[in-house]
This record gives sequence, structure tokens and C-alpha cells, in this order.
Amino acid sequence: MKFSRLSVAALGLLALSACSQPPAPPAYVEVPWKGTITPATAVAPVSFTIPFRSGSAKLSHADLKTIREAADAFQKGASTVKVIGSTDTVGKVKANQNLSDRRAHAVAHALIANGVPAGAITAAGVGESQLAVQTGNNVAEQANRRVVIEVQ
Repeated sequence: MKFSRLSVAALGLLALSACSQPPAPPAYVEVPWKGTITPATAVAPVSFTIPFRSGSAKLSHADLKTIREAADAFQKGASTVKVIGSTDTVGKVKANQNLSDRRAHAVAHALIANGVPAGAITAAGVGESQLAVQTGNNVAEQANRRVVIEVQ
């Protein structure tokens, strides 16, 4: 059998390239599982509700205690606090929107006074748009006059 110099050189390069390639990795590697992975700062979301009297955005001593509990929950590793103010359907929609804003901001300021950084808080009023108890217009439902604090 006769080989030209070119074909011998090509066969030599092919043989060298085949030898220099590392073996292919396995399709998968099975690793035994030992335990669970939980981030050190993982905190289960928790919610607090502050009830309000009709037409009021004033916080009671009981409300301040609940706000302190929310601030303590934040200090355990949470990163955000949502404050959502609501009203019942008594009165005009615009007035209820303003009242819900005042409620949300009163709670947000109390959270800041209890050590929650202002940058971690978002506060907004939703007026009568997110009723806890569905009612018709001009219904004074206590459960709808509230601020919800969501600590996450």
C-alpha cells in the first residue's frame, strides 16, 4: 500500500488530535442530598391589620402596639413593608381616597418611629377599591376601615 506524504501527515494530525481531546464528561452527576438549604435571612411574610373608626386616621395605643409588632417582625430579616390604607363606602370616593392615604401614611410614620427604614416602606391608600367585605354604597362596614401592613 502506498501513501503520499500529505496523507501520512493528515493521518498523523488526526491521530494527535484524537489523543489530545479530554474524555467527554458524563451526561449528569448524581450528588447525594444531605439536608436543606435555607437562606439565613429568609423570613415568612406576615400581615398585620390596623382598624380605624369612621372618618379617622388617628392611631390608638392598641394600634401602636400592633405597629411595634410589625416593626419587630421586620427586624427579624425582612426587606420590605407594604402599608395599604382602605376605607368603607360611606362618603365620596375622592374623600375616601384621601382618608385612606392619610391612614397609610400615619402607619408608615409610626413604623419609621419604631426603627423601620423609610426606604423599606411603600405606603398607599386604595380608598374603597379593595373592600375586605363587599358592600353597596354608603355602608359603614368596620372591616373595610383598615390599614394592612405586609412585612416581607
